[in-house]
This record gives sequence, structure tokens and C-alpha cells, in this order.
Amino acid sequence: MDLRIPDYAILAVTLGAAVCGLFVGFSGALGFLTGAVSALATGYFAWPLSADFIASAWLRGLAVGLVSLLVFGLVRWLTKKFVHGLVAQPGDALLGMLFAALAGFGVVAGIVWGAGLLMPDNPNVTSAIVEEVFVRVGR
Repeated sequence: MDLRIPDYAILAVTLGAAVCGLFVGFSGALGFLTGAVSALATGYFAWPLSADFIASAWLRGLAVGLVSLLVFGLVRWLTKKFVHGLVAQPGDALLGMLFAALAGFGVVAGIVWGAGLLMPDNPNVTSAIVEEVFVRVGR
């Protein structure tokens, strides 16, 4: 199987996420993911709600950005403290490596798959995994 450019991008991000996950651990990786999702949800819902009392778009963007950043930090800190108390250190690092690698692969594979209309090359890694999971397991 020959690898194409999207395959190398998927593998590089997956490897980089695995190395980062090894250092931050499961608690750090899960804390980052929950914090990022919470910050995105906060920004999504706070933007239209703040339109009534903040007229200027750049000032509203600054306020929503600051609130989202505070929510990210608070949720990340709470999640990291809670999970770090439950998982011992060697397991925390190894689970963090696995979790971050899966998250990195999922994000980049989703981006490559979503941008498939723009890229004429079909990435072999994602097509091989889809073939393995959906076709062979379905038989």
C-alpha cells in the first residue's frame, strides 16, 4: 500500500498527539478536550445572547472570547483534578497517549474525509480502516 499526502498528515498528527498525550496524561488530555468543547459551546451560545446589551461587534467578540477562555480554564482544571485523583501515574500516562492518539487521528481523519471533495487523492489509511471496520465486521 502506497501512502499519499493526506495519509502522512494523518500519521504525523496521530504520532504528535500520542507523544503529547504521553506527557500530559489521560487527565490532561481529557481535561483539554472537555475544556475545548465547553469553550466552543460557551462561545456559540454567548454570542447571540450578548447581542442585546453589547452593540459593538469587536467588544462583544472580546467579551465572549474572555468568557470562553475562563470557561475553558475552569472546566479543564476541574476535569484534570477529578480524573488525576482516580487514575494512578503509569496508567495515566499510557491512557493519555492512547486517548490523545485516537483523538488526533479522529480529528485529522475527519478533516481529510470532510475535505475529500477538494482533494482528488483518497487517503489509503482512512479507506483501509473504513474497509476493515465497516465491511469485514458487517459480514
